[in-house]
Amino acid sequence: MVALAFDPLYYSLLVLFSAIIPGMALGWPFLKKSELSALEKLLLCFFIGLVASPTLLILENIAGLKFSLYLVFVNLFLLTAAGMFHGIRSGAFGFKLPDFDFDAVLTPGFAKKHAATVFLLLAILLSFWIRIQSFSPIYSELDPYFYVYGSGQIIRLGEVPPADDTAWWPESKLTTHRSFPSLKMYIEAQWYALYTGGAEYNNYLLFVTSSWLQPIVAALMAFGAYLLFSAYYGKRYGVLAAFLMAFLPISIFKMSAGVNEAAPFGMMSIFMTFGVYAAALKKKDLNLAAIGALVFFAAATGSSYEPVLAIPVAGFIALQALDYFARGKDIRDFLVLSAILVAGFLMGVMVDAVYASGIGSLPAAFTSGPSMALLGALAFAFALDYLHRGGLKEKRRNTLLVGGVILAALLLLVPNPI
Repeated sequence: MVALAFDPLYYSLLVLFSAIIPGMALGWPFLKKSELSALEKLLLCFFIGLVASPTLLILENIAGLKFSLYLVFVNLFLLTAAGMFHGIRSGAFGFKLPDFDFDAVLTPGFAKKHAATVFLLLAILLSFWIRIQSFSPIYSELDPYFYVYGSGQIIRLGEVPPADDTAWWPESKLTTHRSFPSLKMYIEAQWYALYTGGAEYNNYLLFVTSSWLQPIVAALMAFGAYLLFSAYYGKRYGVLAAFLMAFLPISIFKMSAGVNEAAPFGMMSIFMTFGVYAAALKKKDLNLAAIGALVFFAAATGSSYEPVLAIPVAGFIALQALDYFARGKDIRDFLVLSAILVAGFLMGVMVDAVYASGIGSLPAAFTSGPSMALLGALAFAFALDYLHRGGLKEKRRNTLLVGGVILAALLLLVPNPI
């Protein structure tokens, strides 16, 4: 029996405010003028705050600074101050109370207008609440404890060492947790440090505090599904998608408290990336595209789902650009928004590679399959835009399309060396 003093309500509020305060300061100036609802903006701000400070901690470790509670407080303060400064200068924090008619609250029109927001909030809360019930310092598997070992090293040693003692000699000289998703480890380390106030390390307590990440990313996954479907099919179908994600049995199994793997973060990244990307394309919003780049960055540094995300995004960019070209439509807005998203992924791959293996691993990171697929798709889209702006006639354009289809079919017949 493990005797452990833990206050789940206090810890939940700590996690919430440590993300929402810097997230609001950084995100609100980008989102204030967007067409999103207030709840949608708050959830995106929460995501920004969730990853911003841990990302700074990763960059600081690359620069040689070790993790500490003091560094966490400094990062939270600097991020909030920088966001507030930018927001005040841009006038983003000039709030005024909206006109509110209390007599209209109980009318059908009011209920219809705000029903989607209420049901989305319910889906988000249920996604978290269902999965948090299983939190415990004891979990009947070895893997969950192994996955938080790197977070424990950050707390105890200030960083994940290049080599550790998790295997017998001589393999221990080659074993390291730096290959684990760095963003996930630093999120868990930051939460633990804030809750304990720098007190003595406790492995069981770390396991409990780390258990909050899976239900949180499950809630964000439901939100990502909502963004994806609501962007093109309306809020009704977005809410339906959010509830499906909330109650999907496999997502409950894989994203419950205690399943301290990197897979839940990756699953969330898929829906958040596609959801924010879809909203940015639909609204032609550069600020949403920048947030989509942050989500793609988080996918590269917080999980091992880079190929799962990069290959479909690359395929979409190439096929959508081809569709626009065939119809003679201008694709410059599509290109800019997609380039911003791809830049976020490449930055994540770069940071993850330097953190894990040093600056010498950058060439391998940029020439990896996912990176090359995205860069190739983007180059293909730019080539089509160049041809389109060259004033091709319809007959010439159709000839190029037929030639491209024949070439693609021939390439499929080439034996795959892999």
